[in-house]
Amino acid sequence: MKSVIVTGANGFIGSSLIKKLISNQINVVAIDLSFANDRLPNSDLITKVESNLQSEDEIVKKLPVIEYDCFYHFAW
Repeated sequence: MKSVIVTGANGFIGSSLIKKLISNQINVVAIDLSFANDRLPNSDLITKVESNLQSEDEIVKKLPVIEYDCFYHFAW
């Protein structure tokens, strides 16, 4: 099964992409500042990670250790 990372996951573009990805049975690691007003559906295919992307070491420690097929970067 394919796995991807999406930053800006809870924004309009990121959440729209994630909905399409999970409809195609793709595992998603969703990264955003907060999921307080969550736009993402409940799915076993989504792993949510809250991070401000300031520290590479911080984010790497939170990511599942698997092989990823793609990285979509919609955060800045």
